[in-house]
Amino acid sequence: GQNIKFDYRFTKVHYDIELRNLYDTMIVEQRLLQGADAYHNLVDIIKRRLKILPVEMNKEIRMEFVGKDRSYFNYNNSHISYAAGDIKYLFDVKAIQEPLIVKAKQELLIYDIELPLIPILADCELEGFVLNEEKWRKLIADNKEKKFLYQCKLDQGIKQLRKQLCTPHNAMYLTGGKFDRERQPLIPIV
Repeated sequence: GQNIKFDYRFTKVHYDIELRNLYDTMIVEQRLLQGADAYHNLVDIIKRRLKILPVEMNKEIRMEFVGKDRSYFNYNNSHISYAAGDIKYLFDVKAIQEPLIVKAKQELLIYDIELPLIPILADCELEGFVLNEEKWRKLIADNKEKKFLYQCKLDQGIKQLRKQLCTPHNAMYLTGGKFDRERQPLIPIV
């Protein structure tokens, strides 16, 4: 599906059905493009992957029936085609995405982490969960401290490497740069 977490929550709340073995073309597309400046809605994914713009997915058609009272509104074929368009191309997109997942070496991230998390996150959104705020704040503070220590270690490594590779006679020699200053710890957030 596309944004399948919505469908998971809807079917669970309204029909007491929990969907399993979920594949989300939107999440996969987000991971494949890794922050590239691209949209991840279904129409844009179809245009990008299938190189077509489906007529039945015209958003103006949707506006004809969204928010209407179902008992009085007469649906026509264009409305039904619009609804079918939301699933019509999903298998074609998935077929194109799957080899790209392998090519990008994203199998672990997508198949073992991202996709299995969908029902877990959806259930959390529906049911909520208990959060030990004090414990999380301590973990955040501890991790900030660890991050600072690793950054300092990395700074020292870069300084050593620079001393070995760069001299005043070498065009790569740097002075007064970031690594000539000592990193200052951040003020703890309370």
